Amino acid sequence: MDKLVGVKSALNNVMTAKEAAELWGKTEGAIRAAIKAKKFILGVDYRKAGRITLITREAMEKVYGKLENK
Repeated sequence: MDKLVGVKSALNNVMTAKEAAELWGKTEGAIRAAIKAKKFILGVDYRKAGRITLITREAMEKVYGKLENK
C-alpha cells in the first residue's frame, strides 16, 4: 500500500455528486440541475451507479472551473 502514495490514479478523478458539491461549494441539486440541463455528458462526464451519481473532476472543472489549491 505504501507504494501507492503519491501515485495518480483514475479513481482520484472520479467522485460522487455529493463529494463534488462539497469541493466546489455547490449543492447536489445544482449539480443535478446541470446534468438535467445537459451541461454534462452521460457516459463521458458522469454515470449512474445505482442511486449514486459519479462525476469526473475534469467535467466539474469544465463547468465550474478549477479548484484552488486542491
